[in-house]
Amino acid sequence: MSSVKPKSWVYVLIFLALSGVLICAYVAGAIGNRELALGCLPLLGTFFGATFAFRLNQAKEHLIEQQRRKDALSWGLFILVRQANAVEGTSLGMDKYRSLPPAHRAFTYPAQKPPDYQDLVHDFADLKFVLDHDPNFFLLLTIEQESFHQAYAALRLRNEFFFEQVHPAIEKAQVNNRVITDDEMEQALGERLYHTLINTTDNALDLFADSRKSLPETIEKMRQVAKQYFPDEKFITFKMKAKLENSGK
Repeated sequence: MSSVKPKSWVYVLIFLALSGVLICAYVAGAIGNRELALGCLPLLGTFFGATFAFRLNQAKEHLIEQQRRKDALSWGLFILVRQANAVEGTSLGMDKYRSLPPAHRAFTYPAQKPPDYQDLVHDFADLKFVLDHDPNFFLLLTIEQESFHQAYAALRLRNEFFFEQVHPAIEKAQVNNRVITDDEMEQALGERLYHTLINTTDNALDLFADSRKSLPETIEKMRQVAKQYFPDEKFITFKMKAKLENSGK
């Protein structure tokens, strides 16, 4: 349980109250010049000592808060860079499929289980102070995080659908490793499986294209916010490994 620290005006009130007592005693003749001086000197020493300690503690707390904010901004940038790096890596594997016809893309894109990036989340409580600086950016940061996890959730959904429903249907229809037309594939699998796979594949690729474009922009915006708080500090940067091409975006 944290202790309540007195404000600076409390020390002033105590000093004035004790000074008033000494002055009243002097005026009433209860104490002489010597006693007044002996009473005032320790009082002044105590007052200035307490004031100095209060200011020193204020400066210490300010430094601690500044360090906490700098750490929060640095960690937030680190999370964004890791998200961008993950999206970039996954997107590079998608690029050669983007220019293919929808059905060909859906049935040839490999169904691999993507990594679990549940640790790549911002601590918005630590970044709450950014609300005072730029509430729109704070909202943008929450949307960016949701978009990142939504992209991987869509990819997992597509891959699970392929493994659990489409692949068994392909084996059952005995069309695996055969060259057939799109119409023949649709007829063999049925309209639901055929079109659901196309839609979920396109949805996943579109979400990754969106995040691949927006994450570097959000990183740069967060670096600008961090630099406005701490202009002399160095913060992490991120550069795209390759340009996004043939994404339809």
